[in-house]
Amino acid sequence: MNVFIGREFEKYYESSPLVLVDAGARGGLQKNWKRARKHLEMIGFEPDTAEFERLSASKPRAVRYINTALYSRKARIKLFLTRNRGVSSIYRPDAAFLGKFPDKERYDITGEIETDAEPLDGVLALNGIPDADFLKLDTQGSELDILKGASVTVDKKLFGIEAEAETAPVYENQPLLADVDAFIRSRGYFLFDIRPFYWKRSAGVFYGGSKGQMIFADLLYLREPASLASIISGIPGEDARRSKVMKAVSICVLYGYIDYAMEIFDSFGDMFGARERKAFERCTRGRVTIGRIIPGFRGRGRLADAIHAVYRIVHPESRGWVKQGRALGNTE
Repeated sequence: MNVFIGREFEKYYESSPLVLVDAGARGGLQKNWKRARKHLEMIGFEPDTAEFERLSASKPRAVRYINTALYSRKARIKLFLTRNRGVSSIYRPDAAFLGKFPDKERYDITGEIETDAEPLDGVLALNGIPDADFLKLDTQGSELDILKGASVTVDKKLFGIEAEAETAPVYENQPLLADVDAFIRSRGYFLFDIRPFYWKRSAGVFYGGSKGQMIFADLLYLREPASLASIISGIPGEDARRSKVMKAVSICVLYGYIDYAMEIFDSFGDMFGARERKAFERCTRGRVTIGRIIPGFRGRGRLADAIHAVYRIVHPESRGWVKQGRALGNTE
């Protein structure tokens, strides 16, 4: 499905592009967001100078990287650099816990640096970024710290948040998933999906089922319609309000939630003209899921179980000590 629905809505994205804020931008734009490149502005934060320079050297036109560490407030913080730079954190790795699992050496501390950190709200204002639609957080334990420094952005701008959060003490004294979840849901967001990651212990890595302990998870949150209405009511200008609605719709489409995209549009349908409402109807309601296309038949459940059993055997994540859930939303 077209992320931007149809040509009747192009003007709303041209005047107000979809803004993605990516805190912990290592690796660049993730796969499902690449579908939105036509009308996307990405603001990426990467405190690791070497990774920042690598990303900046090959960035697309509408992508901007900022070499700044984010925190709950303006402060001088310590960053623990690890053998695998991708797991460096402002929290010290918990060696006692990590020692129970394979490949613990990637968390070995190879250096420590002090750096200036800023709250996200302040950095966006300083860089002339007035709006944001989605926040992605992958900062190895400091997600809640960043959220606390982004109250204006979280409460008055965003429609969605994707955050990684640990369920076990990978880092010493870090906030865990329950803390992150409580904070975001208290701001008017639904928890839409969880993508869990499991580790098996070294003592029995080749024994039992493929799942070990759930260590962390990717979390997807989308704003409740009533909460979105409170944001839209404060936006000056009819076209700007319509743009905010359409960008919320596009985020739903990017994660495969066509049903929620339809609910969001219907909730604000009186803001659009009859031609636009008909165009939205034509672009969305003519689509059905594959499960409704394939008719029911005797033995369908057993066939599905057999196919799933083969999938578990041949899938590359079924071997080794790490197992992860499917992608967030309906993006596969």
